[in-house]
Amino acid sequence: MPTEATVTVPSDQFPLETVFAKLPDVKVELERLLPAQDMVIPYFWVRGTEVNDIERAFSEHPGVNEIRVVDSVEDEYLLRVE
Repeated sequence: MPTEATVTVPSDQFPLETVFAKLPDVKVELERLLPAQDMVIPYFWVRGTEVNDIERAFSEHPGVNEIRVVDSVEDEYLLRVE
């Protein structure tokens, strides 16, 4: 049975919008959100830039502890951010 949940996260704890504002040509597809104790861990696909550019943009955000490439297909990257 499918389950759908609505999760509200303060913007300072969910950096996707602010980080990707620095990379205006990328396409982002949110894969899923995993609630984990006091944070939400997003998994998302990115295309239109190199993975190093994404990692660099996220490393500058104070709300990011870690970004990890989970998978890649051609020029698309599945990433996980804590």
